[in-house]
Amino acid sequence: MNNSKTRYALLSVSDKTGLLAFARKLVSCNFALIATGGTAKELQQAKIPVIELGTFTGDPEILGGRVKTLGRKMLGGILARRSVAQDNQELLAEKIELIDLVVCNLYPFQASYAKGMRGIELIEQIDIGGPTMVRAAAKNYHDVTVVTNPSDYEKVTLALEHNQLTLEFRKALAVSAFKMIAEYDRWIAEALSEEGTNSVSALELERALVPPLSEFQPLRYGENSHQKGWAWLQEGCFQILQGKEMSYNNFLDLGVALDAANINRPQDSMDLHCVSIVKHQNACGLAAAKTQADALMLAWKSDPVSAFGGIVAFSHPLEKEQAVWLSEYFLEVICAPFFSAGALEILSPRKNLRLVSFDRQRLGGHLYQWRSFAGGIVLQEKDILRPEKFEFKTQARPEGKLEDEKLWNFGIQAVAHLKSNAVALVGKQADGMSLIGAGMGNPNRLLSFREAVKMAKDKGENLAELVLVSDAFFPFDDIVSEAADLGIKVILQPGGSMRDQQIIETCDKRGLAMAFTGRRHFSH
Repeated sequence: MNNSKTRYALLSVSDKTGLLAFARKLVSCNFALIATGGTAKELQQAKIPVIELGTFTGDPEILGGRVKTLGRKMLGGILARRSVAQDNQELLAEKIELIDLVVCNLYPFQASYAKGMRGIELIEQIDIGGPTMVRAAAKNYHDVTVVTNPSDYEKVTLALEHNQLTLEFRKALAVSAFKMIAEYDRWIAEALSEEGTNSVSALELERALVPPLSEFQPLRYGENSHQKGWAWLQEGCFQILQGKEMSYNNFLDLGVALDAANINRPQDSMDLHCVSIVKHQNACGLAAAKTQADALMLAWKSDPVSAFGGIVAFSHPLEKEQAVWLSEYFLEVICAPFFSAGALEILSPRKNLRLVSFDRQRLGGHLYQWRSFAGGIVLQEKDILRPEKFEFKTQARPEGKLEDEKLWNFGIQAVAHLKSNAVALVGKQADGMSLIGAGMGNPNRLLSFREAVKMAKDKGENLAELVLVSDAFFPFDDIVSEAADLGIKVILQPGGSMRDQQIIETCDKRGLAMAFTGRRHFSH
């Protein structure tokens, strides 16, 4: 028992998915909340009662936040054995309170490395206090509950409400915590050993080819119903909450949907909700907006016909209101980092609908992808999107609402998740940004351009207010000429054609603004 009879929960999370709802549940279960800087601020802004850790322990953060959780009072409160009289006497003498529950996930080292972060900046993404708290709580699972995955919040809440926080349950959470720490440290060791070199270690290649895929499951079928299929999933990446068995195609589309929804973004840059809708490994709907409702509506409007039977992925926890709206449509899969209790209640009657939650941190560490062909396999680094450098080569420059790097990067995000040759038309809406027209998978780029234009025209869109994005360079100036005839004013492309200068000159003659990024985004 705590010396003050109060149950304390310590919260320190980088991934704040589902945090507020979980914190409110803990308060309703009579926990007093303690939190570190960023987590405490998030709770305070939501009007949830919280004690900052420095106030609780009397040890304020130092060294620019490098030291904030390491201290005798915090670790003593976690590691103390409730059944050992000597431990309890020492706690009383030192005026240390027991901490019964630790909620912690770590700095996003894997995702930061995948985004290209290196050097001193990457070093600061190595979490010290977090792993220490997690290891301490996991070691003392006989008395302390440790929660490292937002997907576990719901079941922990239910266990607390029904007095089922058993020793076996706490041990399972502890095992998951130790596995997470082991994987985290392995990533740091491998990343630092390879930093500054152009080579890939044998160990890293081995992990890319044979990653720790511990969850095996047969699939409903392969690409077609007469083909058998199997899946090996990395433990903890996904949790299938309900629905029919996943098929081969479901998993392939799910991967594209998650990438298209930009779930690899750093947590602190997730100011916009992103929603993707994928069909046959193409993003037929994509939008970003300040609210989840606006993002969903804009993504659906991208191509409502193709959305039928598609996969919808959300960058943020799925809210009840959007679940109500989606329940009226036929979908194969809905994926989100977390499903609110209200959303689950609405969608649970749809027994065939697959609901899949994902762990952002685990998925963010995947740097490689491989595919098989007749006679072998090919391996490559994953095309991790990061902010592009837009170099305008033309006399004209974007003006008005087209002068927006967020919109340009959103256009790259859209076109990178369409099969090559890909062309996307994106635009700003009153409520956010969305994919307006798309053409993909054609043997020549001109066909894709015309498909994208037709889709936008069919919606009655003003082409002069859209940005044209291509996943690769223009080998000829035909698209530029047709774009000018249609009133398009801004074009983004990688550049790199032998005819780049000719294309720039055509843009200058027609008054178009064109930027080169220097980075191609093929998706075959």
